[in-house]
Amino acid sequence: MKHHAHRIVTAVVLGGALVLGSAVLALAGQQHARSTVFGGLCESYGAENGVAECTASLGRRWNQSHEQNGLNWIHGNSGSGHAHHHGSHTPIMQRATPNPEGGAAHPLPVLGSAGSSEYVLQTWAADATGTNMIVTWSPKSFLQVDLSELSGTQRSVASRASLTANTGLSGSVELSATLGVRKTAQTSTRLTGAFKGVPFDLVKHPGGVVSLQFRGPVSWTVRATPAAFDIALDGSVDSPPPPKGRLDATGT
Repeated sequence: MKHHAHRIVTAVVLGGALVLGSAVLALAGQQHARSTVFGGLCESYGAENGVAECTASLGRRWNQSHEQNGLNWIHGNSGSGHAHHHGSHTPIMQRATPNPEGGAAHPLPVLGSAGSSEYVLQTWAADATGTNMIVTWSPKSFLQVDLSELSGTQRSVASRASLTANTGLSGSVELSATLGVRKTAQTSTRLTGAFKGVPFDLVKHPGGVVSLQFRGPVSWTVRATPAAFDIALDGSVDSPPPPKGRLDATGT
């Protein structure tokens, strides 16, 4: 069956108001990206071999998700992101809307800089036989919490990421910090599924920043063909809201 090219479309919620345009139908290989920050939602779809990317922001808080064939990432210092490659042959209905003004893309967060944040880069590719897929998390990926963000009104901060594939591969990693009854910060980690036993470094940076980073690329080999492979990346950062700011969202 021949797949025809489809245009990239977006659907965006700003301030709780959903803006929708014409509906189109996507085939196998669809890309999907979604980002949210304090109630603002950006959602983007790309067809086969296309790109979906979303950025939602409020003041200096942002979340960006990106999806393309063979690669996805999520980064930001607040909210949540979802990047999904749909490899199944079930058509998915998309809704199109023009891009809103504002919502410019943010640069990558810097490891060890002030503020809770995360950057997770995931890739996948077929092996030489074409019957297995190799999924890899880049060693540049990191989760980070800033203990200085803890207060009487912000008792905890956290950075999380997870992967899910239709082959049964799944797992999550979390770095969190809570403020105890004696106003002392306690840091904890939680790794589940595919991440259990994967070595990582927990580093204390100046200013109360703590980061989690794997010691090298993390890879898994699963039985699947490129056409049928379905994989998603999710990430979120729990951090205090900015004092004020304009809610923006944009998708491509």
